Amino acid sequence: SHCSFTMGNTANFWAAILVTAAQWARGWTFGNCPDLFTDVAGTCYYFSSDFPASATWNDALAACKKRGDGLGHINIGLAELGTSRDGCATPDIKLMETIANKGAQVWLGASDGREEGTWIWEESKEQLLISNNMWHHLAPNAGTEENCLAALIRTDIHNRPSLGDFPCTQNNSYVCQIF
Repeated sequence: SHCSFTMGNTANFWAAILVTAAQWARGWTFGNCPDLFTDVAGTCYYFSSDFPASATWNDALAACKKRGDGLGHINIGLAELGTSRDGCATPDIKLMETIANKGAQVWLGASDGREEGTWIWEESKEQLLISNNMWHHLAPNAGTEENCLAALIRTDIHNRPSLGDFPCTQNNSYVCQIF
């Protein structure tokens, strides 16, 4: 099955409760992100497409780290989706919807550059499973030529934004996340 990008009223209520609890535990209040960051489902993100800025995957990773150093050495990296096996967690869906609405393909923080076919998130070191429903229906598809993860704004056969593998040297906008 695939993720749905709409929720009923009951689901919205419980999602709001969970987001509020997560923010409280982290010490952030709703909408209380640093300048230039946007609150999406209780997490603070920097969208380079808002400014606009693009970079290779490695340069995007470095730009996120540098942004964290400028905010009192807080931990900022390329954005990660949660590690739910099906990819249908509400915060992941909200982030992907936000990316799609901004209209730019963006780098996210996973790569299979260390071991082909094993996608690892840079910050959490968790694995992004190939079976995750957020992948585009034709991705990952390019072996050692495309080792870096991007969120696609175009929709796939399931009519939703999705993940794809791309050459790390390609210039894309990027999304930084406060961890």
